[in-house]
Amino acid sequence: MEGWSIILYYNNDRYEFKRNQNKKVNLKRLNSSQNITNEVKVSIIKTYGVTQDLDTKDYIIVFENECYCEKCGKEFTDINLKWCKTCQVNYLKNITIWTNENGKIKNLIREMQLKINKPYYIVFEWIPYNQFSNIEEIGTFVKVYSATWKDGPLHYDSDKYEYIRYQNEVVALKCLYDSQNITNVFLNEVRSSSINHYCNNSTTKIYGISQNPYTKNYILVFKYCENNDSNDNNENYENITIKDSYVLANWISENNVLTTVKILTNWISGNEQIDYLIQEMQLKINDLHNIVFEWIPYDEFNDIKKMDECNLSEIYLAIWKNGPLYYKNQIGFDYVLVFQYYEPVIKNKHIIIKILTNWTSGNEKIDDLIKEMQLKINKPNDIVFEWIPYNQFSNIKKIGEGGFSKVYFATWRVGLLHYDGNKYARKRNKKVALKCLYKSQNITSKFLNELKAYSIENHYNYYTNRILKIYGISQNPDTKEFIMVFDYAEGGDLNHWMNKNYSDFDWLRKLLLLWNIINGLREIHQKRMVHRDFHTGNILLINDDVKDYMDDNIVHISDMELCGDVSNIDQNNNYGVIPYVAPEVLKEEPYTQAADVYSFGMIMYFVGTGKQPFSDCAHDQYLAISICNGNRPEVNEPEIPKCYSKLMKECWDSTPDDRPDAEKIFESINLFYSSYKDDESDFKRYMKIEKEQQHYEIEKQFKEAEEYRISNLSSFDKSINTHTQAIYKSRLLNPFTKSLIIDFTK
Repeated sequence: MEGWSIILYYNNDRYEFKRNQNKKVNLKRLNSSQNITNEVKVSIIKTYGVTQDLDTKDYIIVFENECYCEKCGKEFTDINLKWCKTCQVNYLKNITIWTNENGKIKNLIREMQLKINKPYYIVFEWIPYNQFSNIEEIGTFVKVYSATWKDGPLHYDSDKYEYIRYQNEVVALKCLYDSQNITNVFLNEVRSSSINHYCNNSTTKIYGISQNPYTKNYILVFKYCENNDSNDNNENYENITIKDSYVLANWISENNVLTTVKILTNWISGNEQIDYLIQEMQLKINDLHNIVFEWIPYDEFNDIKKMDECNLSEIYLAIWKNGPLYYKNQIGFDYVLVFQYYEPVIKNKHIIIKILTNWTSGNEKIDDLIKEMQLKINKPNDIVFEWIPYNQFSNIKKIGEGGFSKVYFATWRVGLLHYDGNKYARKRNKKVALKCLYKSQNITSKFLNELKAYSIENHYNYYTNRILKIYGISQNPDTKEFIMVFDYAEGGDLNHWMNKNYSDFDWLRKLLLLWNIINGLREIHQKRMVHRDFHTGNILLINDDVKDYMDDNIVHISDMELCGDVSNIDQNNNYGVIPYVAPEVLKEEPYTQAADVYSFGMIMYFVGTGKQPFSDCAHDQYLAISICNGNRPEVNEPEIPKCYSKLMKECWDSTPDDRPDAEKIFESINLFYSSYKDDESDFKRYMKIEKEQQHYEIEKQFKEAEEYRISNLSSFDKSINTHTQAIYKSRLLNPFTKSLIIDFTK
């Protein structure tokens, strides 16, 4: 019981005792004086004195009030910190709100909270997955991630005598695959983890449990250690969490090859004790040749014959149809890629990529696509196409919008897998472009086939590798729209880059740019494919500054979604930017490689003049009719070299068969570039022919065009008036072309 009293205290200023009036105290009633003596002698609580109830004659000890819990009246479990275990555990039940419906998980959380014996013990709790941000992979042997827990764990505040949260705490997440059906092995491993903040043993401290809402796999949340990147620490996470009954990660050194034994657990005995025994036996595997103890369905046995009998059992002989598991000298991942390549020092060097398939996009078609893209890998530097969880992206900013998608810049925190000499590692904080596809929730086989047109080649090649690199695919968890993840081009698309850099964009750089673009188109055509949406918005520049453009790998061709085999082109719908679309396509004739060449001719016009074709008129059915009637952009001869103009006009010829193919265009631009740039000796070395009069004429034409460009820079209006209905974004063209099915050239 409680009461008020006047307490004596020593006043240091006046050197005398004073009374501290109206002091709140606790009174403890005892039934004998001997009990009082014992109580006072052993008490660690401040005891102010003794009194007696005048009616009952019971003796009462007077304690300081701060030693007893006001809610339950019992002595604090920790007096100094005024912490009462009973009340605090009950309090925690109310503030650690969680919504998991798994009865075993609920009981586990209650059990872990009942272990709290000190105020500094960790409050084990259910943590909603959306509490985590900045998730980054830090494990090498097991899937361990660092993350920021927004609300943070509960801590007992010794000043306020209450629980508060330390917000934005960095934690470690151990993702448990195939853990939707929780087992006693899992529960026991959690119980073995420590909730004592100040425990000095090697046991990792556990904060709680969460669940991935997409895969339904459970996640253990641990205190983050600064040295988490070390292998020792990652192994420690594995040791104190589930030792993976589902995937045994026993790393065995045999001929310097690390091997994983994968145990399939799509079985159940129907008896929890038997299941526990099987998992316990499997965890004992530490050698490639150990027997894999397992549950064997009875219908696996044929030709059963009784052999012997004793008091406790009977012995039978049988044929086990599938037979026992054994090691077959291969990496035990779901599948592996083995390829060889030539090195000057080591001939036919073999590289093994271990493809982990403990992920899922939730869409079977996309999962199959990812595996197919991964199987294309045949060189160490090729990109490992993968499913990328959306929460791995940060700093997301919109940078563009087209007819089919929006494009965003983002930082991929976990980063791209790359081959680093003798192993695969991740390039963290990789800049990427996210292409969010409109209405892509219901993915089609057509889209997936077109996605395959993107490049996973990441090695240098002088004549190829101009297709935009694709790193993987993701999904916006809110809109459910799928996202393609690409290499980020710092310079943006050619249209915007030109507006910024035209004054410094000389003719040598123009030819080099076109050489790269036609190289990319040639690469597409060599694969018997067509692009179908070729314009300046789909030409991406690697660097932002024109001064960096003397490299021979400076552009990437993007927007390959419409790309397809020349023999299998959908004729029902046509897309594009009208000035860049060939007249036969406007008339809904079959799309051919010659139509891509027409588009390249318009790109030549834009590069040569700095102006978009037909920017002074509306892009409607009337422009489409005009193009079909042979109308083309006006060309100013001094501005563009004669040889260049001739090739450009050949590309946009009204008759597809009269247009040069990509190979011939490449040869012409290569000749222009070398004639303009190289002296006699360099020209002969690169072109394998003598530099003759016609080549000097080409050089002269480009020099004159460059002089004209420089002298007219001040009069060039980069902000030339563009018609309000001139649209340079790709869109469906059928509404403008349905009346053009007649041949206007007759």
